[in-house]
Amino acid sequence: MNDNHILAALNHPAVQRVLFHPRADHAPAPLPPTFLKDIHTPEGIRLSGEYHSCGQAEAPLLLFFHGNGEIASEYRDLAPFFTALAWDFLVMDYRGYGRSQGEPTAISLQEDALFIFDTLYRENPARPLALMGRSLGSAAVLYIASKRSESISALIIESGFADTQPLIRLLGADMRALGIPEDADFGNLKGVQSFAGPTLIIHGENDHVIPIHQAEKLKKNASGQPLDMLVIPVADHNTLFYYGLKPYFAALGELLEKALNARI
Repeated sequence: MNDNHILAALNHPAVQRVLFHPRADHAPAPLPPTFLKDIHTPEGIRLSGEYHSCGQAEAPLLLFFHGNGEIASEYRDLAPFFTALAWDFLVMDYRGYGRSQGEPTAISLQEDALFIFDTLYRENPARPLALMGRSLGSAAVLYIASKRSESISALIIESGFADTQPLIRLLGADMRALGIPEDADFGNLKGVQSFAGPTLIIHGENDHVIPIHQAEKLKKNASGQPLDMLVIPVADHNTLFYYGLKPYFAALGELLEKALNARI
């Protein structure tokens, strides 16, 4: 269970409305080498995602959690760039997103992410397993990092945040008026402090949703080694690939290679 009981304050309906934007996935089923991946929680909730194979036997796995307005099938066009790095690529949807059942909450976001990670790790404990979270997905992967740091091969944060409440205020919820305590927080700083392995932070120079100083704060508090940060010039929250596709995947490939070398 999530040990940050104050996080329950973020389950306020007004916060949920700005934090999550779930929608169903009406795309046709993917074709190989992409497959649907379902993981069922102990209470029977189906969590779904799309698994993109790089085509190599016993390949390492990059587990990806997306932003609050995205769904897994939207990564089909980008997936070949990830699998070209010789890693399998799994994009998971939160509750209520894509083909996943249920309704998303702050607590379920993190606890489901940990359950997904534990399930994948049990399936193949010897396989290198890296974590990557974009925007809201940073709260998912950094929670896993705070709980399973010894089992993670690498950590990548894209457009992530260090402090929860400034983001929620920017999205439109008045935390003070809602009576939400000032310490209600996803705990991203604790997560980035917990992981000592290869870490990469990627951020757009002109991010209008999560300002770059949030990425700099993550870097300042990170324990990971080696620790790299890629700032993509001109890019905002949603244009990293438009302005920086090549440096993005070059930096990602270098980090994942370091992660494999660290295991030798």
